[in-house]
Amino acid sequence: MDLRAETVGPAGRPAVALIHGMMSTNRQWALNLDSFAARFRVVMIELWGHGGSPAPDDPAAYGSAGLVDALDRVRERAGVDSWSMVGHSYGGAVALHYAFRRPAAVRAVVWTNSRAAMSTAGPTEARQIGNAVRVGQDPRTIPQHPVFAKRFPADLHAALMADADGTDLVALSRLFSAHWELSSRDHLTELTVPVTLINGRYERLFQTDVAWIRDHAPNVRIFEVAAGHSPNIEIAEEFDRLVIDALD
Repeated sequence: MDLRAETVGPAGRPAVALIHGMMSTNRQWALNLDSFAARFRVVMIELWGHGGSPAPDDPAAYGSAGLVDALDRVRERAGVDSWSMVGHSYGGAVALHYAFRRPAAVRAVVWTNSRAAMSTAGPTEARQIGNAVRVGQDPRTIPQHPVFAKRFPADLHAALMADADGTDLVALSRLFSAHWELSSRDHLTELTVPVTLINGRYERLFQTDVAWIRDHAPNVRIFEVAAGHSPNIEIAEEFDRLVIDALD
């Protein structure tokens, strides 16, 4: 059982993996894909239970080792030895953790606001967060649903909300329950690849984490942008420029 991935761009170009956040799909990158594909071989990856990716029965698939192994299989299918990674929200936590576990396979990481990446939760608290997601629950009552997003183009917003309605809630619960394994707070400074954070400063709750990064992880380059949780959608052209500059 494998994660769904879409590959765009010529095989000879440097590879870039794009990983979306909770309750999104590869459509997260609709406004960025043309710009990225003009320079890179883009591999867009959907998390378990999101978009076209299955929802494994084994809870271990959703944890650190399971996700790293699943990403290895995507990379091998794409035929690349190494790639850069761009992660949005939960996808940022996944990208940072993969870079920590597979440093030889990663050239650089760019990530956006990700409280999961900076989480201080332990396994008990994480399970409580996961258990708050219930089978049969209206997906639009879950805080990560894009129904609560602001500053999105109307047509893309509608499509992302429809995608989110189809999220497998068992998979979502298991990803939440395992998120404590993906926290990079204790090893940000151990990352050996260039790391760039594009911080949407309008997301108030994330700014405490950004302050911590400034004080404790000087290896992380931070760009402040006039956006909220999803800079790649809210300020797509500026986001593309910052990512391309970071990866070039």
